[in-house]
Amino acid sequence: MSTFSVCDDVRLEVGNRFTIIGFYSKSIALPALPTTLPKLAFFAQFDSPSLAGHDLVVRLINPSGGLIFESPRTGLPVPVEDSPFPSEYRTTTIVFQVAPLALNERGAYTVQYELSDWPPYKVQFFVALQPAISAPGVSQPVQ
Repeated sequence: MSTFSVCDDVRLEVGNRFTIIGFYSKSIALPALPTTLPKLAFFAQFDSPSLAGHDLVVRLINPSGGLIFESPRTGLPVPVEDSPFPSEYRTTTIVFQVAPLALNERGAYTVQYELSDWPPYKVQFFVALQPAISAPGVSQPVQ
């Protein structure tokens, strides 16, 4: 895998470009838990075009090991053979979204990509509480 990102949304643009909105990277700081996000999107880009033709299941697992989301088993499309790019520059991009998404615990959440005939590939992102912001103190004049 060359790229994994957690964000608010991912949009496919003209020319097969992606717009990533609300980029969290691999960590999310929340003001309180539990909380429900309107949507969370996951962007993964694999360095291999050889994922094509395999069946894929994606799972989202909470820190306690509970299943939050599981996609239906879906076949990945076979890329067009007349690509202008050499095979070492081709990638497979997988985007999925969970809307709404309830996050109930602090810790490492696991995203598992399971392809037919391959061992599951796992990546993690961390959910934490934002540090409390203390109100600025009133300074006393120096005498």
